[in-house]
Amino acid sequence: AYPYVHQFANAANGKKVKFVGILDGGKAETEAWAKKSGAKYPILMDAEKNTIAAFGAQRSPWFVVVDKKGNVVHTDKGYSADQLKSLSDRISKVEGKTAPTLKLEGAPTRLTYG
Repeated sequence: AYPYVHQFANAANGKKVKFVGILDGGKAETEAWAKKSGAKYPILMDAEKNTIAAFGAQRSPWFVVVDKKGNVVHTDKGYSADQLKSLSDRISKVEGKTAPTLKLEGAPTRLTYG
């Protein structure tokens, strides 16, 4: 999913929206994934899966939108072309920006994982 997600996530760290990835690996694995994937946003390691469990995430990708007060206001479990566009639009709206045109060729049409 990350080639699609990076299209809006790498640009999402504006004044109002912060995009953070969480990986269920140790330091070496997290650093290697961040470098390989081209993520331009922070990738946090969660080898013990404490944060992952706190958000109820069961598979990847799992998107959680948290407001300034720490309240979970939206969750997406998995990804599809429509879901990615919707999430991108949501982020852009909060930032007051025009949503980027996403290249979603090959993205699943039905909600899926990994």
